Parts: sequence; C-alpha cells; structure tokens
Amino acid sequence: MSDKIAVTRHQTLVAHMRQIGLIDKNSPVIGHALVDDIRGKHVYGILPLHLAAEAETVTEIPVVVPKWLRGKDLSLSELRHYVRDPITYCVERLHDDGRADR
Repeated sequence: MSDKIAVTRHQTLVAHMRQIGLIDKNSPVIGHALVDDIRGKHVYGILPLHLAAEAETVTEIPVVVPKWLRGKDLSLSELRHYVRDPITYCVERLHDDGRADR
C-alpha cells in the first residue's frame, strides 16, 4: 500500500504529477478525500485544513490560470504553461490555547 495519494478530479493534473515524479502508477487517485483515505499519508492535491492536519504532508501543485480559463479542463500542454512548482505543507491542529494536538 502506497503512502502517497493524489486527491484531484483532474486527470491532466494526475498525468502531470506522474510525469514529474510526485506520484507513480501505483499511487491511489481519488476525487474526494475522507479522513481514513489520507491519515498519515503524503497527499498531493488540495485539502481543507481539518483534513490536511490528518495527513503527514500535503503537496499543492499550484495552477495559475487566467480568469477566462477557470473551470475548464486543460490539456497537458496548457497545464504545463500555467503550473508552478509544488509546495509541501505540514499542517498541525492546535487547541484553543495553542497546544499542539500531536
């Protein structure tokens, strides 16, 4: 079982992540994550903070598209034009008094 999982509904982004070596062909790809899907794993995609805090790390692959292309499926060549370098985060849940959850 892989400790990497991609969370996206965009197959072109999956292809890009595979091409640049973030995930491999055995890495699971899901459209919507639940806690049990991502707990303790390295996640590639976008998660709400309450889920990101359950993952080991979350790597965002920023895609900066012009307004007129938002919401449209991009080809792999279009995606390469608008994609930025991946950014990895480690999110930690804190209590109201600032103490770490972990």
